[in-house]
Amino acid sequence: PWLAGVRAVWRAASGEAPVLRYEPITGDIEISYRYPSYTGLQPRTVTGTTGDLSAPAGTEVTLRTRSDRPVSRAEVVVNGTALPLEVEGERALQGRFVLEVPGSYHFRFLSALGGVTARGPDLPINVEADAPPKVELLSPQADLEIDPGQKVSLRYEAQDDFGVTSLELVFRPPGGQERRLPLSHEKGRHTKEAYTWDLGGLSLQPGDRVSYHLEAKDNDARSGPKRGVSRTQVVRIYSAAEHRREAVKKAEAMWERLVTQLADRLEGGEVAEALETPRVQAGQRVDDAGMVLSQDLRATAADIARQRDAPKELVAALVNISEGYGKRVRTTRDVRRVFLRYSNRSDLAGDFGRRLQAAVRDEISELEKDVLFLETLIDRRKLDELRELARELERERKELTSLVEEFRDSKSAEVREKVLQQINELRERIAELARRMQELAQNIRDEHLNAEAMQELMNEEDMSSALDEVERLMREGKTDEALAKLQEMSMQLDALMERLQQADENFGD
Repeated sequence: PWLAGVRAVWRAASGEAPVLRYEPITGDIEISYRYPSYTGLQPRTVTGTTGDLSAPAGTEVTLRTRSDRPVSRAEVVVNGTALPLEVEGERALQGRFVLEVPGSYHFRFLSALGGVTARGPDLPINVEADAPPKVELLSPQADLEIDPGQKVSLRYEAQDDFGVTSLELVFRPPGGQERRLPLSHEKGRHTKEAYTWDLGGLSLQPGDRVSYHLEAKDNDARSGPKRGVSRTQVVRIYSAAEHRREAVKKAEAMWERLVTQLADRLEGGEVAEALETPRVQAGQRVDDAGMVLSQDLRATAADIARQRDAPKELVAALVNISEGYGKRVRTTRDVRRVFLRYSNRSDLAGDFGRRLQAAVRDEISELEKDVLFLETLIDRRKLDELRELARELERERKELTSLVEEFRDSKSAEVREKVLQQINELRERIAELARRMQELAQNIRDEHLNAEAMQELMNEEDMSSALDEVERLMREGKTDEALAKLQEMSMQLDALMERLQQADENFGD
């Protein structure tokens, strides 16, 4: 004791903080866990432990241990809160409490007057977190394309540390509100099931996309159910028009490369009257690019041909251009090699130089024809798409007209709300179609289609404002005026179709 006092004085004088060390005052600790009912876990008793606690929040813990000396009063202090222990035979100690938050606890003995006579070391309390459930879509793939009316087979897996109470398919159709479908699942901690999803009742159109994911909730009755979601996936309704658009984009990319190749040839040194060896050597790079382009044209044709409803004329055009241009660029490459080999011989350089110039002129002529031919085919495909979009716009207008007429005849409030909902959905749809038509029209050469005139016919703001007017009239109950406004839209679409028909005739055969 005397030495301990000297050390304490020395620490105080030096400013060193005292270090409190508590020795165990109990023996091995027996721990009994009684878990919350929502966990589904059976009660468990662990003997011969050092006293470390680990369990979910809400678990009732019972501690049994034996003191190292006779005591009349004892406590367990849990995160600063003292709880009395039952003392039996001056040595056996028992107490219970509920785990709420992580921290620590310790035992302490008290005198008859309530003073602390001994204190044990802090023992850790770990509160196990209730993790949210995990849910995963096993199939189909993230981006799935199906035919109209085809069903989707879903395979999924869900698991939770204590159990899943609900599992739902959450999806959003185009322009619609989020919807939910309950899915079957096992009551335990793990479920692996399949579901056949019928999209037939959604009135989906070709090209429509439906995003979806799975959502699971656990059975946490203490802090509230936790939510887990899968990745979001998309199912697309097959659209021949959309596949044709993709084919046109690929063909257009090849057309742009043909234009670049033509420009490089026109700027090359072979078109000059006098050939300069350094410039002729530089043309080898253009030869190599032409060879790669010829191969890529054929590869693109094969890629397009593998698609359903592929534009056959584009496939044939790309194959023919690949063969015709490939022959000419190979001739240019071979003649160039011979010229460069004999460029230092005056008796041969002139003849091979003229052959090289002739080969390049022939290649340029072929490129010019290929560029114009492919551009015309692409323009015609775009025009066909414009006509299909115009027909789709007319179908949407007719559908809305039918609903308005149904309301006029029935005066049903339910039908009226359906009309207003349909207007909101069609407004976005028509705006999207009109924007796509404008983009297409701007990219078609004026000799095939007057883009400025088309712009006037396809004014997106006019169509949107017309729908706004129809909605206003419907809210006011003026169905005849609303039908008249829809008829004006029909006349606008008729004029558009007539202009597209005239443009189609400009192409000839």
